[in-house]
Amino acid sequence: MKKLIAFLVVVSLLISCMKNRDTIASITVLDINNIPVGGAEVRIYSVDSQGIPTGRINYTTTTDASGKAIFNFNDLYKKGQAGFAVLNIEAEKNNLAGNGIIKVEEEKTNEATVTIQ
Repeated sequence: MKKLIAFLVVVSLLISCMKNRDTIASITVLDINNIPVGGAEVRIYSVDSQGIPTGRINYTTTTDASGKAIFNFNDLYKKGQAGFAVLNIEAEKNNLAGNGIIKVEEEKTNEATVTIQ
């Protein structure tokens, strides 16, 4: 019995010390010629089953020179959570705009591409 308790304590300590991997959404914005668009504003947000924004997730950032916008969800993801989110994407620069959707899976780098036109 003592060996079983010791084993359970060791397993519990190992599990509690395991670090979560990053939960990332990486959005690439391209123009109609498939050229990356730097300086585009990208919004990523959650909606309910009727398509109405929930406010739970609503982040905006700007793409870098390679057309990428990176969103880190480590502060929202909790270990053991089943699934994370399916999010809407809006991207725009000047008078060009595009939309998309991304499924964000926990502890992965999830990627999507949006074309603005």
